[in-house]
Amino acid sequence: IERARRARLTKSEVERACQALEKQVRKRDLRLRLVELAQRPPETLDLSQLRDAIGDADTLGLSGTQEYSDAMAALRHAEELVNEKFEPMRDMLNEAMDHTSGLEKNSGLQRLQEAKERLSIAVRQAREGGLPEGELVDAETRRRKIHNAVEDLKGTLRVFCRIRPMNAQEDEERDINTIKSNDRMSVTVELNRKCAEQQGKDWNPLNKVHHAETFYFDSVFYPGTQADVFEDCKDLMRSALDGYNITIFAYGQTGTGKTYTMFGSPNDEGVGPRTVKELFRLIDIDNEFFEHSVSATVGELYRNEMLDLLPPEEELVRKGSGETGQQANGARGRPGTNSNASKGKDAGAPGGASKGKASSKASSELEKLEPRPCNDAEHLLAMLQKGTKSRHVASTAMNAHSSRSHLILSMFVVRTNKETGQKTTSQITICDLAGSERLKKSDAKGEIAKEGIEINKSLTALGDVFSALSEGRSHVPYANSKLTQVLKDALGGTAKTLMFVNCSPAAASFEETKNTLQYAKRAKKVINVQQQNRS
Repeated sequence: IERARRARLTKSEVERACQALEKQVRKRDLRLRLVELAQRPPETLDLSQLRDAIGDADTLGLSGTQEYSDAMAALRHAEELVNEKFEPMRDMLNEAMDHTSGLEKNSGLQRLQEAKERLSIAVRQAREGGLPEGELVDAETRRRKIHNAVEDLKGTLRVFCRIRPMNAQEDEERDINTIKSNDRMSVTVELNRKCAEQQGKDWNPLNKVHHAETFYFDSVFYPGTQADVFEDCKDLMRSALDGYNITIFAYGQTGTGKTYTMFGSPNDEGVGPRTVKELFRLIDIDNEFFEHSVSATVGELYRNEMLDLLPPEEELVRKGSGETGQQANGARGRPGTNSNASKGKDAGAPGGASKGKASSKASSELEKLEPRPCNDAEHLLAMLQKGTKSRHVASTAMNAHSSRSHLILSMFVVRTNKETGQKTTSQITICDLAGSERLKKSDAKGEIAKEGIEINKSLTALGDVFSALSEGRSHVPYANSKLTQVLKDALGGTAKTLMFVNCSPAAASFEETKNTLQYAKRAKKVINVQQQNRS
């Protein structure tokens, strides 16, 4: 090539020669790489590296070389050893899967707990033994389902953790990830020296705040798809039709994906819209044997006041039909209410609450909202869309569209057996809480700061309720906030409750993230006395 350049051959001829030389160099290097990998002891050989090298050799036409043949022989030998090593683990997993197949909630708490323990041990030992994660997916999925069935039977509040990816600004600023997802049920958070120095903070190995801490939840999504998230909670809709009250709410600092998790986007729906569709899907399945009545409200707790976010009934005209929900379903009112309500009879009050001071307050807050009858999912989703557009938002240092209120979607369902006339009533509450960060973090001023103060007061009250319930105190301070009054049935009441805790992985949000996880840890200790609403 050098002689060709001195002889001033054409540029294209020299470039072709250069390309040929580069190819020969790649072939030489790859043959040396194959020799080096094939000579490694099988127990230290990285099979993925060897497979990649063999694939590259195929591409470069080296399949007929001795180096290629030796590498293939080494791969086969190593795979045989790996299979011998993993076979007992696979057998153990298969036995645990066979032992737990067909289990349902009615299998009994003790049997479910034994199945969960057996499956947990099998998964842990297989993972520690190096079995590829892809082979653990089915066992992990069943373990989570059995775990959630156990938690339901115990009445424990379910807590799901969802960690959003690093955003564009954090990537641009080269922020560091402080959260590691250990498996589908635990995360570890740690502010190491590098993270602390980047944030301009003193790092002290003796400071417990800086130590790695692991948190355990009923499910972890990092971040998971919207479909994945809903798959783990959609069984609650069947419970709603069985007469149980359901509450699903999201907690976390601004900008961690709470609203995205709860309501999503037009092309990627969240828990709320998927809940609506799943509810009506189940209703359609059961319509032959049951009659159903559904109504809903959309409101917000803004500066400790409950506001109705829906426009007047006449504006909620159904697309294409020209009739309103009221015209389609008859007179307004929550399912189960009638003229007897004014005579003091229990007529299916919101949240199933009919006794007690705090319960009455919870009912009175929700009764400020006008329930709108809904014939189908499309109608209810249109109501939800109109309501969410009216929510109070503002720009803060944390989020250009920060929610300044707690958004609450409530669906009231009455289900009547056509043959026996037996009725069940239930309330499904979807709540997107406002951001939990401290005021100095959001850099809020003026009216926005006042909004933040009210938000933090209500979330502090919620934390006080968690503490009282988890510690078994005789007095639970539900009355301290309208938020805790509204959520009373979800916290130590009769509802089946699911809490999403949303987190940022960035070192810049480390303190907020750790506070959020500690908050959720307390919530996990809450026990509800779940009961059906039948008449």
